[in-house]
Amino acid sequence: MPFLVKLLPLLLLPVGPVVAQDTTKSKAAKRSFLESALRFRTVHRDYATRRKHFERAFAKACGPVLRARWPKGSAKAIDEMRATSLALSRNPDLRKRTISEDIDPIIAKLEKLLHIGHEEVLAAKPDLAKRLDKLYELHELLSERVEQCTDAAELLQGDPAGARWLRTRPLPVAPASLDTEVARLAREATPMRPRDREVLDANRTLAAKLTKAEEARGIRRLNEIRTLLGLPALRIDLKLCNAARDHSADMKRLGFFSHSSPVPGKRSPRQRSTLAGTSGGTENIAAGADSGAEVIRQWWYSPGHHRNMLGNHSRVGLGRAARLWTQVFGG
Repeated sequence: MPFLVKLLPLLLLPVGPVVAQDTTKSKAAKRSFLESALRFRTVHRDYATRRKHFERAFAKACGPVLRARWPKGSAKAIDEMRATSLALSRNPDLRKRTISEDIDPIIAKLEKLLHIGHEEVLAAKPDLAKRLDKLYELHELLSERVEQCTDAAELLQGDPAGARWLRTRPLPVAPASLDTEVARLAREATPMRPRDREVLDANRTLAAKLTKAEEARGIRRLNEIRTLLGLPALRIDLKLCNAARDHSADMKRLGFFSHSSPVPGKRSPRQRSTLAGTSGGTENIAAGADSGAEVIRQWWYSPGHHRNMLGNHSRVGLGRAARLWTQVFGG
């Protein structure tokens, strides 16, 4: 790139007073850092544009590919299975055996009809597969540039002058995983109301603010089940998450396991939610799970908790402390 050759000498000019003469090694590290950073930005512009267009096209293709494999009468069958499953779940006499023997088979059939893997979409749309391959190439190139900048930065951090030089030159950051995003787009291809899709989009931003990744994964798993059954997706309430996490921490610290807390001002789920600056009441607690998906599974096979998760809510908070979990719902 000829413009890089002209630009690099200017970028290498010192800013502020020169404390010490750069060593040959330091100059080489600066040149490597700047060259890699410039090339990163050039490639990233192309990558970002291509990725944005690909994600839109992929999301648009998921629905038609999914419906194309439906047998005749599938839409009616889906409605009937959802109604049957929810009627069983809401039965006051619900038992664990009913969940495993009657509801689970319905869920499996719904998943077969309403879930699609990204590999299936790419197989049906070869043009999208080619575009994804190109994105993988660019993603790998960007990762290489980041590694080169990191190596140069490590050399420069070895002396005070180099460290000062780096303060105004942040390291480039590799883009988020392509695999994760493509899998998410396929997962969210499940037919749902526009409002539910908006909630899931908002949840991605909110989930990034949670301090523990498994909390976000647990909420995501619950919403997968709810949208599969045609129920509204639940919006993440960060304050409810704080209340839930705080109750889990109290249970761990004080050695109790109950919806009723001995801590003054935190006796009930409602009080704890109010203290956190929000509203909530229905609560699930669990012990022993190592992941968000695992704790949702525990509650799924417990009739009372099962009904709570499928209730008429609009918000949810999930919080953990070690292997103790609290889930709170809000209207």
